[in-house]
Amino acid sequence: LPYLYLSRLYIMLGKSDPASSYNDTALEYSLKALDISPTFVRTYYEIAQAHLNKKDYRKAIEWFEKVVELNPEVKLSSWYLGITYAQSGNFNKAVQVIESSGYPYKDAEIDALRMIDIYFRLGNYRKLAEIYEALIKLSPRNPQYYASLAAAYRETGEKEKAIRAAQAAGQIDPSFAAEAEAFIRSL
Repeated sequence: LPYLYLSRLYIMLGKSDPASSYNDTALEYSLKALDISPTFVRTYYEIAQAHLNKKDYRKAIEWFEKVVELNPEVKLSSWYLGITYAQSGNFNKAVQVIESSGYPYKDAEIDALRMIDIYFRLGNYRKLAEIYEALIKLSPRNPQYYASLAAAYRETGEKEKAIRAAQAAGQIDPSFAAEAEAFIRSL
C-alpha cells in the first residue's frame, strides 16, 4: 500500500502535464506494488491512470482491460475502460463496453454528461434523449437539460415531445422563453 499511496501522490502531481516526470515516478511505484501483489486490483488502476496522465491511451486501455479481467463483476472497472476508449477517440467501442457492463451512468450527472458527449459524437439522438430524460429526473429545475432534450427530440422526429421540452425550459427559466418560442416556430 505505501507504494500505491506514493503512486497516487505522483499521479496527482503529474495529472496536468503529460510530459511530467511525476507520471513516470507514479508508474515506478505502481510497478513495485505489482511485483509484491500481482492480483491486487487497485494497482492496475494506478498503472492505467499514470498512462492516462501521459495520454498513452493504448497502454491505459491495456491496463484497464486487466482490471476488468481480474474483477469483472465491478461495473466501475468497465466504466473506466469505456471512458478511456472514448478519450482515445474510439466512441463505438466505448459505448459497447459501457452499455454491456450495465454501469448505471444515468444515475449520476457527471457520468451521464460524459455519455452525452459520446453519443453526440456518434449522432445517436435517441440515446441522447434517453440520457437527457434521466438527467431531468436527477435535476428537474435545469432548463438546459430540457432545451437539449427538445433538440434531441427534434432530431428523432418527435415534434410534440420537442415542443413540450422547449416549453418546460422556458417555464423554468424565463431567459429561455424567447429561444424556446423561436425553436418551436422552427419546428
